[in-house]
Amino acid sequence: DSVPFLQIALSGYIEMYSPYVNCNLYSKADLLKLIDYDIYPSFVLSGKDNYELRNTASASFQSTNINDWKEYISDSYKIIDDVLKNTFGEPIQNRTVISTGFVKIDYQNGSIYVNYNNYDVNSGDVSLKAESAIFISGGDKNAK
Repeated sequence: DSVPFLQIALSGYIEMYSPYVNCNLYSKADLLKLIDYDIYPSFVLSGKDNYELRNTASASFQSTNINDWKEYISDSYKIIDDVLKNTFGEPIQNRTVISTGFVKIDYQNGSIYVNYNNYDVNSGDVSLKAESAIFISGGDKNAK
């Protein structure tokens, strides 16, 4: 497992954003990693089709038309913000790999659980669906 030392050190002190999501291949696992590392996604967007940008400073971007990305931006932001909104501005206190592909990130007000696996995970008091993440405040350990 990779250990996000820099992200842990900066979490809660500065807002962190990913490299442009629409300039890379982003899978569900990559979105889960953003949650795990307390990072929000970023996008570079325009109102033009790519062929219209061929002789501009934006010619190197492969896909920037907002109409092509609206649904993906909305869907990915919802996945990420549904979890991270609970810990916004709070530093990460601890990160534990519970088992392969199953991670717990502790904050002062609760914990985020991330299941990278393509199967549901049950560990102790926590049950989490495949490829998902959830914030659990206080003592509530029933993730749905």
